[in-house]
Amino acid sequence: MRIFINANAEQEKEIKKKSFNEDVELIFAVDLPPSQEYKNIDAFFILNKKAADINFDELEEKPVFINSVIETLSQFQLPANVSRINGWPGFLQREIWEVVSENTIVSIKIFATIGWKIVFTKDEPGLVAARVISMIINEAF
Repeated sequence: MRIFINANAEQEKEIKKKSFNEDVELIFAVDLPPSQEYKNIDAFFILNKKAADINFDELEEKPVFINSVIETLSQFQLPANVSRINGWPGFLQREIWEVVSENTIVSIKIFATIGWKIVFTKDEPGLVAARVISMIINEAF
């Protein structure tokens, strides 16, 4: 399986700390590849672009995971192949990733193939962990 990951240097470094199955090829780049290469990619993780800046029509029906902690899927009215994750610094190296997805079966398959654990959350701003951490920071402040 070939996974394309749009990430900055810090995000790439965090993900590379995680273990993943040997039969998975992780392809890192700061920009999306040319559209003619999309057919050779099984899933996209877009961590370094805002949802409003992504042309989801070009990505066909491939599974797409976007770094969108605050904005929800319903807010952008994104296609069913798009899921949300938390790509903030520190969250990518966590043992379990939070995922918001309308297509849970595909998400489970992708993450199981990579060898990463996930938990599904509601399509609400902040997901769960980021909201809890924010509350702790606000209380400490």
